[in-house]
Parts: sequence; C-alpha cells; structure tokens
Amino acid sequence: MKILLNESFDEWQKMINQSDWGHKILICCGHKPTAISVATLFAIDPEAKTDHLIGVCTSQSECIELIEESHEPLLIFISGRLDDGSGISLINAIHHQVLSASGEKHITVLTMNTVNPSSLKEALDSRANIILTQRGFETFTIHHVLHSVKEKINYVDPLIHHILDPSQLRKSDLLSKRELNVLELVCDGMTNHEIGKELHIADVTARQHVQAVIRKLHAKNRTDSAVKAIREELVE
Repeated sequence: MKILLNESFDEWQKMINQSDWGHKILICCGHKPTAISVATLFAIDPEAKTDHLIGVCTSQSECIELIEESHEPLLIFISGRLDDGSGISLINAIHHQVLSASGEKHITVLTMNTVNPSSLKEALDSRANIILTQRGFETFTIHHVLHSVKEKINYVDPLIHHILDPSQLRKSDLLSKRELNVLELVCDGMTNHEIGKELHIADVTARQHVQAVIRKLHAKNRTDSAVKAIREELVE
C-alpha cells in the first residue's frame, strides 16, 4: 500500500479524525517500513485520535487475529502484498470467515501494488468494498473513499477501469473537482499566483494542483495540458 508519509498522509489522518462513521481503523500492510511509519505517525501526533487505530500489522494471520479480538466495526486498509500471502486472499478470508459470525459490519479497502490487468480483474472479483491503485492515498481519492465509507457504498478507483478498458473512462474522471477548476484557469492562461488568488489558496498549493493535472493528463507541461483539456472537452 502506498501511503504518502507527508501532507497527503496528514490530510488522510485529519479526515479520519474528523469522520463519524463509527468504525475503528486497522491497517495491514506487507511493506514493514511503511507499516512502522504509519503506526509511529499515529503515536506521535498529538492531534491524532489514537483510539481510532486498533492496530497495524503485516500479515494475514495477524490481521485475522486482530479482527477476531475486536467487537466493533472496522475500516480495514489492506495492501496487495502481505508477508504471508496476498491482500486479495485476506479480503476473501475476512468476508467468508470472519464476517460469517459478525455480519457485514466491516469495510475493507484494498490497495493494489500492481496495475497488471489479470491482478486487477482478480481484485474486482474479490469482495473488497473499496479498491484502489497505488495512487490510492492522493487527497482527491481519499475524499472519494471516505464518502463511500460514510454512505456505505462500494468504490473502485476509476484508473482500474481505465486500465482494463480505456474506452470506458474519460480523463476528467481522473481529476478532482479542484483540479478541474485549476485546469480551467490554466486554460485561461493564469499563472500559479493568479490561480491561487482566484481560488483563495496558497501559491505552492496552486503549483501542486497544476503539477498533478499535468501528471494525470500525461501532458508535457501546463500549455500541453491546456491543449489536451480543450481538445478532449475537459473544460467548458
């Protein structure tokens, strides 16, 4: 699972602390340094609601044990690869074994470490409630995830459908509402400073949004992103 241990993680953690869906958090990540970093960040952050996090583990067996010990609904983040198997295997074990006794109370979030089509199809066939790619903890995706959790609906990262069938996805689906707003201003020829002033955000934040738009549109630069936006009717 790719968790960006910087401002993206801070945003993710802040939204978790402010959310009221009633689930505790469990993270099962096969990449030990990331798992340790996540646990450390929760532990040292004075604003973190550490009681929301019941544990961080790296294997299916540990995760199942923590689930069985919990009597509360859990939001379980699972990476595609674990110490003793795959995240997909763990997802199926949770929904077939654990939930048979506790009811459909847990929510599973699977983050795939690969964009291999066969692996993505296997993930879609699993019983994961939410399926993400490695970009899963970018801020705009986090908002979709938490909205899905709150509304109790399933969510699949649009990039997965794009990989499996490019004809079924518009590039605008890859951009957040804020990024679409930024793209419109880029098309108007505004600088990062002007964009920041227009949207009431810091210049550095405007620059980050512009860079994200360029990356997601596979553009060479901001001018190229504007050309693609107009050609593909991403903006009005």
